[in-house]
Amino acid sequence: MRNYLISFSLLACITCCSTAVEAALPKGMFRLGVDTTIFRAGFIRQEPDGGDPRDFDAVSVGIGLPQAGLNFGGSIANGLVFGARVTIGLNEDDQIFEDDSYLLWSVLPYLEFIFMRRVFRPFLTVIVGAEGVGRYRDDDTWWWGFKALGGGGFHFFVHRHVSIDLTLLAGFVGGGGELNNNDFHHRRFTTQCLLGVSGWF
Repeated sequence: MRNYLISFSLLACITCCSTAVEAALPKGMFRLGVDTTIFRAGFIRQEPDGGDPRDFDAVSVGIGLPQAGLNFGGSIANGLVFGARVTIGLNEDDQIFEDDSYLLWSVLPYLEFIFMRRVFRPFLTVIVGAEGVGRYRDDDTWWWGFKALGGGGFHFFVHRHVSIDLTLLAGFVGGGGELNNNDFHHRRFTTQCLLGVSGWF
């Protein structure tokens, strides 16, 4: 009797797990959405080339940042979405430079795996791309970097074709820049929270 109970329990667990990880979106779906950064935090290490050998370390935190991104992609397999988040616009603050107006851009391809078929659909994601910032009134103040992030979140479907999206990410940015005709390298550990809305067609 005990062996039957163990066998039945194992079969039930396997069935439940298989149901829980069944992917939500069939192949061929197209995603188009917009999102914004509602929270960001990072640790920055900035190293000037030549001259002063001292490093610059700082912590940056921002809430309710006025940054918008366009998110588009498509499901290449059941529940697996390949796409990109593209951002371009003005930013009133930057993680490295002092307060001013900056032109922000990013191109961030991603892979995302979505679980379950219900209204609430969690996902995991991996992002690798590039981003940069420049003071649009000054050609001598800018930085760029390669960016790698991982994380997850959920899509809350308020309609079969519309979802509200919350994404939590953490990762690394590394690259170079220029400030007052002085070159520097920078490395950043960054975390951020994105809120958006997507259409699925």
